[in-house]
Amino acid sequence: SAIDIMFLIDGSGSYNDDIDTLKSHASAILADLGGRGIDVQFGLASFCDFPIYPYGGEGDQASAMLQTLTSDTTKVKSAIDSLLIQNGADYPEAQYEGLYQTASSAGWREGAIHLIVLSTDAPFHNSATETGYPGKSSTEALAALAAKNIMVVGLRTGDTEGNLEDVVDKTGGQLFELTSDS
Repeated sequence: SAIDIMFLIDGSGSYNDDIDTLKSHASAILADLGGRGIDVQFGLASFCDFPIYPYGGEGDQASAMLQTLTSDTTKVKSAIDSLLIQNGADYPEAQYEGLYQTASSAGWREGAIHLIVLSTDAPFHNSATETGYPGKSSTEALAALAAKNIMVVGLRTGDTEGNLEDVVDKTGGQLFELTSDS
């Protein structure tokens, strides 16, 4: 009877048009999901990459909690409107870090269904396979998701090289293909 929905949005430069689409449709999305007679809370986090060469640029953030879970859709819409485009110097991004941090700090309610809607167009950096990468590994992120019983709904707008599919499959979620601008 209750659901917590965290939007986890790619903030890298290639996601500029997708973020514009989200901003223009955010009010309708929140109203539609919130108007179904279900006790729903929303939140927003973003990811890009670490501000360390060669992964990201100055000012980049691997993960940012912009709004913890709340029933106040005005706060969530304001957080969506505040989304900024970052650099993300290389092609892969810090999705595993974003998933781990969101699982750990969103303010999930006990007894609610827990969903992360992960929207991205790039493959995932993985410290388990990339020597020297400072972020979380796929194993750490998946363990954090399992500990909070979180399902991931994937919104793919590019080539995620199987990473998004893997997370969706391992959390019992669903994958949706979107156009290049979401």
